Amino acid sequence: MKVESFGDLFDGYYDDSVYFHTPAHFLPGLGSDWRLDRLRERDIVLTIGDADPFLDNNRYLSRLLADKNIGHQLHVSDGRAHRAGAWRKMAALYI
Repeated sequence: MKVESFGDLFDGYYDDSVYFHTPAHFLPGLGSDWRLDRLRERDIVLTIGDADPFLDNNRYLSRLLADKNIGHQLHVSDGRAHRAGAWRKMAALYI
């Protein structure tokens, strides 16, 4: 999927590996209690800017996690998050 200046990282390629490394793809169908419990043990933090082209995707992922009772945090900051300066700031805040 291409979003603004962010090209399709896989150039149209899609297989099970891409599917299982893309939470917004595999979470809707995930029903295994054991796997869900493993995700519930994690500290999941989503950070995104309010002007970021991926904001809707992050909100969707947050809803999926909530629907599966997987604890997480969604932080929305001002501006765009997909820039080096924003990443440095987020790393200091969340790592």
